[in-house]
Amino acid sequence: MRPLVSPQVYGVVLAVLCLVPVGCATPRPSAVSFGVVEVPSRDRAEVFDAAEATLLRLGYRIDQRDARAGTLSTYPERLSAAEVPAGLAGSRRTTRPRRQLAQVQVRPTGSGATVYCKVLVQELGTPAYQMLARDAAGTDVPSETAIDRDAALNEEQSTVWAVTGRDKVQERRILTAIAELFPPAPAATSAPPGS
Repeated sequence: MRPLVSPQVYGVVLAVLCLVPVGCATPRPSAVSFGVVEVPSRDRAEVFDAAEATLLRLGYRIDQRDARAGTLSTYPERLSAAEVPAGLAGSRRTTRPRRQLAQVQVRPTGSGATVYCKVLVQELGTPAYQMLARDAAGTDVPSETAIDRDAALNEEQSTVWAVTGRDKVQERRILTAIAELFPPAPAATSAPPGS
């Protein structure tokens, strides 16, 4: 007796069923890659608006705002040499331009909302960096022409900003400013007996 469905079909169906729970959504933020604070507000929209107002008050300009997803990102802001975080190795010795940008995500939780914040520090790529990137392509044949490299691009298109680290002090400053807008509810006190 021949089976109704071939073993290959079972394999395909099993593979599809395994992929369905995974999906293709972006990974959720974690405390490893973001600064995190919990705020005791039941309204995620209120926390999201407070996060946006906090970023604006701290001098950031909002680049992307998606209230439905609860995400904010800012335009990159140039850093002076004094503003570069001390924790970045060799960060103060270089003369290359640096900039930072902030990403904030607001996620609902059972008792309020969780705010995730990441402030990335980027450094302007150099011609040496771009040369090494071309070398990584794995060819030593001198067939690359100017049009293949960069002649068809303007300066902005050929500029490379490499992430050199996170500014955790600035992340904490942003998260603290947001949390201060949502003080914890006072604990209920019971009256002493006999009063």
